Amino acid sequence: MILEELRTYYQFALALHALETNGSHDNGVVKLLHRTLEEHLDQKLEQVFRLLGLRYPPRDMLVAYNGIRSSQTALRASAVEFLDNLLQPDFKRLLLPILEAPSLAVFAGKADRVFSFPEKSNSAYLRYLIQGRDAWLKTIAIYAVGSFKLAELAPLIREALDVGDPFMSQTAQWSWSQLNA
Repeated sequence: MILEELRTYYQFALALHALETNGSHDNGVVKLLHRTLEEHLDQKLEQVFRLLGLRYPPRDMLVAYNGIRSSQTALRASAVEFLDNLLQPDFKRLLLPILEAPSLAVFAGKADRVFSFPEKSNSAYLRYLIQGRDAWLKTIAIYAVGSFKLAELAPLIREALDVGDPFMSQTAQWSWSQLNA
């Protein structure tokens, strides 16, 4: 589960980087998607530390997490060093780049080497979000498809027309109308 949470973190971070690189921040849906992805990254990192607390001493993981979240450089560095000495190689290989990267752009470069995601376009990341499990991210991504008129994702929008979530279905109807306008 830890490795799956880390993989999802990497995918969300790459989607956010693509959005920052290729998107227009003046667009409301881009701002909403950006903010939502940032929140999900924070939640995924917290979840990783909670899961690590099941495998390692929970108090140590809490202290390390608080150190990572600290604005104090010394506390952050100590937490990273502690984790570097404690974690198994698989966890260390995936978690430390997240914690050590000075920016999303630097992290995205490393993330691409760790997980080779096949396609790196806004359409590919929106497809990933629409096919994901998070209803809110899925709904925003559906809206973005209509907003950007990404016809190549029309089959996913057509599928979303009949989901059980009324808000998502209404969003899909709007997006579908934009694609067919």
